Order: sequence, then structure tokens, then C-alpha cells
Amino acid sequence: MNQQQQFEFRYKGENFIDLNTLITSQFHFLAAVNELQKELYPDVDLKLKVGAFNKGSFVVDLLLETNWVDHLFNKDSVYVLEAIVGGFASIVGIHKYLKGRKADKVEEKGDNVTISVNGDKNSVTVDKRVFNIYKDNVTINKSVQQNFEMLQEDDEIEGVEIKVSNASNDILTVEREEFQELAKQNPYLSRTTMEEVHLSQNLFIKKPNLMPEKNKTWKWELIHKGRDISAKVVDWDFALK
Repeated sequence: MNQQQQFEFRYKGENFIDLNTLITSQFHFLAAVNELQKELYPDVDLKLKVGAFNKGSFVVDLLLETNWVDHLFNKDSVYVLEAIVGGFASIVGIHKYLKGRKADKVEEKGDNVTISVNGDKNSVTVDKRVFNIYKDNVTINKSVQQNFEMLQEDDEIEGVEIKVSNASNDILTVEREEFQELAKQNPYLSRTTMEEVHLSQNLFIKKPNLMPEKNKTWKWELIHKGRDISAKVVDWDFALK
């Protein structure tokens, strides 16, 4: 089952934009969105398409399209599409709020967490999964950081906005004066990475091979922590069950 949702990614400023800025910025946005899809909804295939450009600052019409893998799953796909882009907005919002610091207090409230910093009267409430992704996912954070580094270097970009097409409210609004904070490194990812052996892991089945052929490699496509992996099945008795 395919489902589509159209979004607008607006670069505030002139009707023209430096091509390098546009391509690099959209590349980093795509990388973050793809990674969020793998983390939040690994059973979904996602495509991002771009429409014809319109005048008015510089608006990129984006079409997100989902397809359920092998029709094994059933979700409200419009919700999934908006949740993925909303997840990107939440990660930017967390980074913007923390300003290169770690949260001093993290309070769980059901599926959400409220984070706060000492001395700041405000707080931010986000999906618990998104906050964990913010703390652990290098690819998404690097995409956000490099995107705003690029936008900061282009003096003609006054800000960016993302919204569902024809909606009145923006999903994300970032003004130019906020670019510098968003280009900072995520403090949760500055720690030294250590290799560990995990004996028990959760895997998502992306593409099962239920009809293996004798004398050929029998593989299943899986997803582990947002990454596509494959596993070779060597127990042929398993195929007969």
C-alpha cells in the first residue's frame, strides 16, 4: 500500500539560491529523514521526491512516499510520514534548546520525555524514542550539524521553514541567528566510542526469504538499529518447519 504526503521546505530570502547550498542542504535533510525512518519505522520503505520550484523566497516542494515492505504491516501511513518529518523537527528543536549542553534533568512522562537545563525556565517535551535517537544516532546529528553549517555560510539564507503543504502552521521554523547554535556538535556524541559484544539484540525483518533454493545462499534482509543488514541462514531444517 502506497501513501503520499506533500511538504514544503522553504529557504527564506531571495527567489534564487546558491545551487551548492540547495543540493548540500537537501542531501543532509534526506540523510536525516532516511535515518529517522529506519529508526522509527524500519518496516516501511520511504521515497523522497521533489516537485517543480515555485517563486516566493525559495520553496522546495517535497513528496514523501511510503510503501509497506511485502505488505506485512499495516499502519496509518500519513501519520508515519508526518511523524518522520516531525522527528527531524524535534531533533532540531532539542539541539536548539540545549545549545551544545546536555540536559540537567530528563523526566519521563509516558511515551514522552521532558528535558530541562538548570537556569532555564523553559523546557522541551519530545517523543522518548526521538530523544534517544538524538543522543545516540551519529548520522542524523551529523546531517543536522553539517546542514546548518552550510546554511550559515550562505549570507542570502535568512531562515528555513518546513510545513505540510497547504497547512497553516509550520512543523519547523529556524531563523538565521539560530544557525550557529545548530551547527554545534551534539554533546551526547562527543564521548569515546567503545566496541561491545551484545548477546541479545532486537532485529526487524525487512525481507524474509520463505522459499529458499537448495545449494544457493539463503539470506534474509534485516534491520539492526536502523541499519540494513543481511543474515545467512544455515539451518535447512528451519526451512522445513
